[in-house]
Amino acid sequence: MFSKQDLVALKAYDVFLDDHNETISDRLRADLSDDPIVGMIMASLSEEEQMKQDRLSRELQKAAIHEGKWETYTEHLSRQGIAYAQVGLKFSDWVRIITRYRDYVMELLKEEVYDDNEHLLLIIKGKNKLIDYALDVIGRTFINELKEKYIKKSEQLELALSVGKIGVWDWDIKTGHISWDTIMYQLYDLSDDEFKNRYEDFEKRVHPDDRQRVYDEVSRSIESKKDFITEFRVLHTDNSLHYLTGRAKTTYDQEGVPVRMIGTNMDITDVISKQTEIDNIKNAIYKSNLVAEFTPEGTITYVNEEFLKLMGYTFNELVGKHHSILVSSEQRESKEYKEFWQRLSEGKHHEGRYPRITKDNHIVWIKGNYNPIINTNGEVYRVLKIATDISPMMEAEQQIREFNKRLEEKVEIRTADLKASNKELEHFSYTVSHDLRAPIRAISGFAKVLDKNLEGKLDTQGQHYFDVIQENVSRMGELIDDLLAFSRMGRTEKKLIDYEMKTLVQEVFGYHTQTEDSPIINLTIGELISCPSDRDMIKHVWGNLIENAIKYSSTREQTDIIISSEAEPDRVVYKIADNGVGFEMDYVGKVFGIFQRLHDDDEFEGTGVGLAIVHRIVQRHGGEVWAESKLGEGSTFYFSLPKTLKT
Repeated sequence: MFSKQDLVALKAYDVFLDDHNETISDRLRADLSDDPIVGMIMASLSEEEQMKQDRLSRELQKAAIHEGKWETYTEHLSRQGIAYAQVGLKFSDWVRIITRYRDYVMELLKEEVYDDNEHLLLIIKGKNKLIDYALDVIGRTFINELKEKYIKKSEQLELALSVGKIGVWDWDIKTGHISWDTIMYQLYDLSDDEFKNRYEDFEKRVHPDDRQRVYDEVSRSIESKKDFITEFRVLHTDNSLHYLTGRAKTTYDQEGVPVRMIGTNMDITDVISKQTEIDNIKNAIYKSNLVAEFTPEGTITYVNEEFLKLMGYTFNELVGKHHSILVSSEQRESKEYKEFWQRLSEGKHHEGRYPRITKDNHIVWIKGNYNPIINTNGEVYRVLKIATDISPMMEAEQQIREFNKRLEEKVEIRTADLKASNKELEHFSYTVSHDLRAPIRAISGFAKVLDKNLEGKLDTQGQHYFDVIQENVSRMGELIDDLLAFSRMGRTEKKLIDYEMKTLVQEVFGYHTQTEDSPIINLTIGELISCPSDRDMIKHVWGNLIENAIKYSSTREQTDIIISSEAEPDRVVYKIADNGVGFEMDYVGKVFGIFQRLHDDDEFEGTGVGLAIVHRIVQRHGGEVWAESKLGEGSTFYFSLPKTLKT
């Protein structure tokens, strides 16, 4: 690496640096601080960090000269070369730094007084040897680093061109020779044998309808000395159509003669395909909707044919006018209208129903979307309106409103009639309760007087007639009571509450079995699900059903009654089953009718109103009633109540 004489010179130079290195470094830093390249790199390090690096370099330098540790010093210089390359320092910049370093050393040597010229020359030789060595190591490392960066960038560029389907070509205009990269062969679907580096070799792949145009555009580009930019189609051997872009730049000699054109081709088939899809969607929207475009301030820039048909204008009559031409004067001056456009200009979307004024001054209704279009700077540059004509729908809604108004008026009239009918019914109830009861009481009273006065004087037949009168008077009273109860159940206001259904059933059953002559009944009460309802009304329901079950099972040696419930998705079903006489299912339709009876009075007493009351109460709650029975085997009665409260 270095001879013995070289090492002597290096040591002599090292002694010189012991006295002057700090001065040289300070001068160099001061001089280079204003350099546009080196100064920027120096500014990224503090003065302390710079001095630290200088001390490290000096220590490694001395160790190499005096101890032979050149490998460590060389690695340090290599790292410097890599660092300079990575921060963008050019090799010429590094040479400039070394040149200044040499100049400062020589200036200091001139200032020193040396009696021995040979010693001076020895220091200069050592300086040159050390600087040349450092420059060689850093230079080689610097160049290798740049080479690696170039290779990496080339690989990245090649990958980008491949992914982007971008081919590069070079055309020597004088000789006609064209060079291609590998991607160009793929773009034109040509092999090495098919492409002979001539224009006509690939021109055959250009779509026949595009060939002349592309040739003319190339010629105009060369003649005008402007960049070549175009789009064209290429046909592959499988007849598939591909879209390419072409870009190129021409170079000229000193006389202005074109000598070379370098350019690229890029496959934009996917882009064209997507754009075609977008255009088709756009056309579909524009043909089936009312479409208009505006500036952010509201100036009309475009309207489609459907919009013109609805509004009665021509294209030129609207484009360039402000949107306010389509609204009433009151709306035009309103605060809401100004805020509407202000919000659109801020990028806020609007959707709603809007009245618009046609050219012949008619009002039409549209349902529109106002969509601000944002450019790459984040600014609104257009407002796109897509709307539909909803005038027929608005007219229909107006007709519905008018119909509803008339219906409400009819309801009010019917309600008034119903109130009047209810008053008449109340009057009838009063008449039944008082006027009809009076003769019944009179008959009953006089019958009792006759019974007392004629006691022991009537024969058997006469006493029978007298008993029949008393029984029918009593039955007539019961019938009036049941009739009034039936009437009240249709008019009484419901009071829906939550309560324990099982407790209510036990209460009702206890009431009907409290007398001494009550039969022994085997009662089974299963789970009874509670359901919101009017407790007093449902008490009447259970009262009639339990009373009937007891009555129609009274002929059995043992009366069995089972009461239970079952939950369904939207209702609760209750049932009461007995082992009574039952009835034929052919007559089930008569069971819940008023005054409808399936048995004679001499079999079972009753007025035929109880189950009618049950039906009315359950129906008022929004439920249903039904029955299942078999003659001689008993009956099961059901009723349901909705789970949701219904007032």
